[in-house]
Amino acid sequence: MHRERGEIRIILMEEQKQSKEITDGKPTDEKLEDRLARLEGLLLQQPKSKRDYLMPLSVIIAGALIGGFLYFAPQKTTTPTAQLIADEGAEKPTETTAANVKPPSAADHILGNPNAPIAIIEFSDFQCPFCARFHPTMKQLLKEFPNQVRWVYRHFPLDSIHPQARPAAIASECAAEAGGNDAFWTFTDRVFEQQQQMGTNLYEQIARDLNINLKNFRACVSSQKYADKISAHIADGQKAGARGTPYSILLLPGGKPAVVEGALPIEQIKPLIQEAL
Repeated sequence: MHRERGEIRIILMEEQKQSKEITDGKPTDEKLEDRLARLEGLLLQQPKSKRDYLMPLSVIIAGALIGGFLYFAPQKTTTPTAQLIADEGAEKPTETTAANVKPPSAADHILGNPNAPIAIIEFSDFQCPFCARFHPTMKQLLKEFPNQVRWVYRHFPLDSIHPQARPAAIASECAAEAGGNDAFWTFTDRVFEQQQQMGTNLYEQIARDLNINLKNFRACVSSQKYADKISAHIADGQKAGARGTPYSILLLPGGKPAVVEGALPIEQIKPLIQEAL
């Protein structure tokens, strides 16, 4: 009897030990021990023949209890701020990798003072929810630093999870071709505002509202004439350390870049700008 009791106890204690190791040795549920003890007591009340039958079942039940304990126990979590597609083991971007980004040029879509000392190059995806969240943050930064910051938008569609990201990027370039830089930024604002309605109907409606010739717009989109430009943006982002979106690089005075990975709140970005000015 003592031997059997000891075996049960060892099994339950080992299961409990493993659960505590996973939570850094800090039990977060005081009722777990009571539940295990109650299970042990019920088993010991059974005749030996039944105990032999129920022993494997007890291990399963104990495991289920501990599994539930681990599942429902409070966990340290971080609210995601970016849509990542890189492998979990991929190295995080650094100043060294960020320095590989191509500097802003006349071919870029730039908002704000074109001669501002700080350029924020954002690699973005029109269908990315975090990019939509970050878009107003960037607009607010331009309001607070109208002469010090310029915003450079580059495409980084995550094709594997966002099927509308690339079509929207191509449509935005066609809007820019017909209506210039202002049309591009208006198109961008509208798509992020109406992200749930993304598709040809939305893109053409925006084109109409921008007084863009719809026939020419459709011809531009169907020709895929800006596909290479978008692919070049993706290659540039990857070379500069982009693992997902939004991914931003702050080109600061003195040539030392800073990386902003994800839709960080403005309170975390402003100090980077203020310290550089």
